[in-house]
Amino acid sequence: MTIGTGLVLLVTVVVIGLLLSLLRSRPPRLVNRGRRRGGYRRRRMDAIKRAAAADIAMIQGNDRPLGRHADGGRESGL
Repeated sequence: MTIGTGLVLLVTVVVIGLLLSLLRSRPPRLVNRGRRRGGYRRRRMDAIKRAAAADIAMIQGNDRPLGRHADGGRESGL
């Protein structure tokens, strides 16, 4: 192999390496923009915490009705 062939091969490898690094360094896709991060364990832990907080609120007696109105979503007078 001559010096010219080796130089062409080296430049080719460097150019391919730069192209691959540029392709990988682009910003991530915004597919999961509205989703929270974390896997199954984190979602499960959050669900258990929400359930425990609801149980504590119910035991303490300061839980709120689920509806928009004070009577639990039913209209008054019915």
